[in-house]
Amino acid sequence: YCKWLTQKYLNEKKRKFQCVEFKLPTIAEWTYAAMGSMELSWFPWKGNSMQDKDGKWLARFRVIPQDGIGYEIIPVQKLDGGIEMKKILTASGWSGAIDFDHWIVAPVKSYPANGYGLYDMAGNVEEYVLEKGITKGGSWKDTGYYLNIQVEELYDSTSLTSSERGFRFVMKVVK
Repeated sequence: YCKWLTQKYLNEKKRKFQCVEFKLPTIAEWTYAAMGSMELSWFPWKGNSMQDKDGKWLARFRVIPQDGIGYEIIPVQKLDGGIEMKKILTASGWSGAIDFDHWIVAPVKSYPANGYGLYDMAGNVEEYVLEKGITKGGSWKDTGYYLNIQVEELYDSTSLTSSERGFRFVMKVVK
């Protein structure tokens, strides 16, 4: 898509710049954009809370109720073929995203912009970056942890469609 968009732009007679390249951002570029000039913030908004002062959520993500977190004992096969009972952390209960107005992804600008005026840098859909196998920002399907600016999420394929992954491109002005 970025190659196509670059060619489309360069073929325009009335364009602002003589030469540009559209591309996926690097991890560093994405992180800089997500910070929105707020260097000490965990998220693309001011502060380290998932809600504003009025209690409104600041992004679309998955919420697991506190009473839905617990432990379960399950049988796990060992390397020698035997069975061992292991205690694992579980999360149950309602596991949908917290925005009742939208089934999966929310429209752009459903939540406030960051300090640079960029929308949805966290939540809604996790975004591909130039480094292969990594997305940033978390999605409607992820817990709040993945909305942290510093967190990277791994994926194993770009050949499958996904309602939780998307991309944002940057325009590099060459001339």
